[in-house]
Amino acid sequence: MNKIFSMIAVCLCGVCLAACKQENIRRGEVLAVKELGVYDVARLDELKKSLPFTFPPARNAVRLSKVTYGAAGLDGKPVKASGLLIVPEGVAGGLPALSYQHGVALNRKDVPSGAKTADVLLLAAYFGANGYVVLAPDYLGLGEAKGTHPYLHAKSEASAAEDLLRAVRTLPGLKLSGKLFLAGYSQGAHATLALQRSLEAPGAEAFPYKLTGTAGMSGPYDVSGTCFPELLRAPSQASAAYLAYLVFAMNNVYKIFPDLSAALKAPYAKAVPSLFDGRHRAGEIVKELPAAPADLFLPELLQAVEKDPAHPLNAALRENDVYNWKPLAPVRLYYGKADRDVPPENTLKAVRYMKGADVRAVNVGDALDHQTAVGPAFTAAYEWFETLK
Repeated sequence: MNKIFSMIAVCLCGVCLAACKQENIRRGEVLAVKELGVYDVARLDELKKSLPFTFPPARNAVRLSKVTYGAAGLDGKPVKASGLLIVPEGVAGGLPALSYQHGVALNRKDVPSGAKTADVLLLAAYFGANGYVVLAPDYLGLGEAKGTHPYLHAKSEASAAEDLLRAVRTLPGLKLSGKLFLAGYSQGAHATLALQRSLEAPGAEAFPYKLTGTAGMSGPYDVSGTCFPELLRAPSQASAAYLAYLVFAMNNVYKIFPDLSAALKAPYAKAVPSLFDGRHRAGEIVKELPAAPADLFLPELLQAVEKDPAHPLNAALRENDVYNWKPLAPVRLYYGKADRDVPPENTLKAVRYMKGADVRAVNVGDALDHQTAVGPAFTAAYEWFETLK
């Protein structure tokens, strides 16, 4: 694998210079690859001891790299984006690819390409260390991508992942089997179904992978009908943070309000844009928000949203629901029954709508919430993928 990355570096030298000089980025184009390090089997097994999950034994070492590439911006024009590439070491033959869409990241550095998040260790330990080539996009507005992240914006989540998959396919020396698996937790599960929907849409561009299986884990698939109303009723500052991020992002994309003072109370209307500027972390954000999520909003806005299904905010939320379609490739949706951050009804509603497709809901534990379901969900997804691999 060292030879592969030497070849990549040589090939990309000219590409990077040309891209910088011309400032002409193309979707699915690799702009740079930066090696982040190697985890050998012993190091992986040692690192796994720090997390409260049961892991499968590592079969191989992994090499991590940051990939900078061209992705579609919100206006469709290509922009610079980044993501993580995990390549198994010393594994012969064609390898399956796994596109992993990460959970909510409030700080632009807390993304897969930063190589310091728990997501990265989980990916390396579960999938990279067992023969999967893993790709994990950072999304727009995070990592190397400029601007503000459009949280739970399905179209850009999907295109960021799809463009990374195409970009990595062009790297020399990678031996891929052609099989593709999709997985994601929390926001990442939302992005995962958005990606599958995009890949399977009628008239979608031919894709150089065969989608084999999708694992969504604790995802907010029903943004409009479940997440927004349920989080409003939840007595939690974490719920207030989710809602503030969501409304801020939807307004940035759809221009629903002339400014946030038409939706949020003072002082939150002024504070929210700076809190979600990509430089803060959860603890800093949560302490600035109300304990009751509904206290974020102007009462007249909540009344309008409740009474008028055609309200622009409702329309924006509905546009980013990802449960209401019929998958072609098999799907498993894992959840913890005690999850209050992302209510299980998201999963159950998706399965009801997708009836007739190979889709199943899997409860990984009646007492498991959004945090404690992570390990069991990853384990179940990994074990299912292994039966299809």
